[in-house]
Amino acid sequence: MENHDLPQKAHDKSIPTESSAESDVESSELIAVSEHYLFSAPLPPPQVLAEYERVMPGLSERIVRMAEKEQEERFAIAKENVGLVKRAQWLGFTFGTATLGTSLYLITHGEPIGSVATLVTGLATLIGTFFYGSKK
Repeated sequence: MENHDLPQKAHDKSIPTESSAESDVESSELIAVSEHYLFSAPLPPPQVLAEYERVMPGLSERIVRMAEKEQEERFAIAKENVGLVKRAQWLGFTFGTATLGTSLYLITHGEPIGSVATLVTGLATLIGTFFYGSKK
């Protein structure tokens, strides 16, 4: 069964054996080896940092400072987000209280339809905002 998804080789090279290598000294192949590293932490492992330092003195210190600066920026952004969440919660509480207060005022002054409309509109707004915000 043939697999047509695989690319076809233009030519087929055979691996030289000892007897063919002795007879044909001029033919040789170049093999390239490549290493790839993937780091999920802000800093590479110590062995890699040491290698960077060996190649370019002072480079590992610069990498560490860069990671520290990035960490500080992430903390600042997280702290700012906490402040925004608290502010949003207070605004929601204020809006809900104002809606409830307005609805109670209208019902005590003989406007039951306006009271219900205010209450339903205010609650729908709060609930919609909550669901919209929780999807993000």
